[in-house]
Amino acid sequence: MKTESLPFPIHRWLPRLAFLLILLLASAVTPALAAPTGTITVNTLSDNNISGDGFCTLREAITRANAGAPTADCPGATAAPNAIIFSVNGTITLASTLPTITGALTITGNGPANTIIEASATPNTASYRVFTFNSASAFQLSDLTLRNGATVAPGTSGGCLSLLASGATLTLTNTVFSHCIAGGSGGGAIAATNGGTINVSTSTFSNNTSANGTSGGGAIYINGNLGSASLTISDSVFNNNSLTSTASGQAGGAVSCIICVLSITNTTFDGNSTATTATNGTTGGGALYINTDLTVGLSGVTFTNNTAAASGTGTTISYGGALYVSSQRAVALTIADSVFSGNSLTAGATRRGGAISLGDGTLTLTSSRLVSNSANGNGDALYGSSPLNVTIRQSCIT
Repeated sequence: MKTESLPFPIHRWLPRLAFLLILLLASAVTPALAAPTGTITVNTLSDNNISGDGFCTLREAITRANAGAPTADCPGATAAPNAIIFSVNGTITLASTLPTITGALTITGNGPANTIIEASATPNTASYRVFTFNSASAFQLSDLTLRNGATVAPGTSGGCLSLLASGATLTLTNTVFSHCIAGGSGGGAIAATNGGTINVSTSTFSNNTSANGTSGGGAIYINGNLGSASLTISDSVFNNNSLTSTASGQAGGAVSCIICVLSITNTTFDGNSTATTATNGTTGGGALYINTDLTVGLSGVTFTNNTAAASGTGTTISYGGALYVSSQRAVALTIADSVFSGNSLTAGATRRGGAISLGDGTLTLTSSRLVSNSANGNGDALYGSSPLNVTIRQSCIT
């Protein structure tokens, strides 16, 4: 481990310049969102598909956007890209999953408290998600709440939203995801299993779960194995999201990034958790799991009270109460101006890294604090495989 104290100009600006380069690289591959050519107005909270009744439901609006043609109930649709807006406030409770969206689309609500779209009125009772996007197009959601969606079939992912096509771009602004469950695979709220680009800003993910799946990410799961993947998160909150599994090897209570470019800024992860009851099981990353050799940077991120627990019998291992970096790929991880506090490993015969567990690659930690974290094993604050490739600058570990 290297500990350095550098002159002010280098110490203060090199990490920030490096992180700015990460953001520029990520934005360089993000397609611009084209301005909508048509606007479809949802004017009812009902969920039906009755032609000629004078009402345009959300279900009908999506159908018209996919078709690129208006009706008397839903005028304004054109060839993609279209926009859907709402002239009514309240909750839309779905009777079934909405039509798969197949063309560029912007959906703008009237604020998360005013435009709520739910798969069921009661959490943990639905068997379908809210939105499915299946096109290499640009999609944008803003000022909405999505809740109570769930997938249950083996291998299905994305409890409230699934991004299926490689090359798709999803932009989320001021959007709330709550009580979404992926019961067949990963991504309690959002899954992008074939790559794609996800940009999240000023949004909240709360009480979402990946349950007994084959992948992690209680809130977001993104995998670039079948196509390039990029995840950017800024000015957002992840609280009380969880991964629960009876299998071994699942990780990431809030976010799981597999072979993806990752950038997180000015975001809080609080009270997220990952747990397995598997015999000889492993788990980790109460908040964040990273398994990539691509660019990863965190700046202004707060991790508090996140936990990981491998509570089965046998040779069980828990990694990283807050953040777990896999040993499968050598990442170059940069963390600046961030705080890790009160994170812990609460079960496991072997426990490694109460706050951070670095399986492979390098970590540069700058102007950050690791305070009151606990492993009750190896590295209450930080654990790394041998050799430990960590550089710490102007940071506090207590």
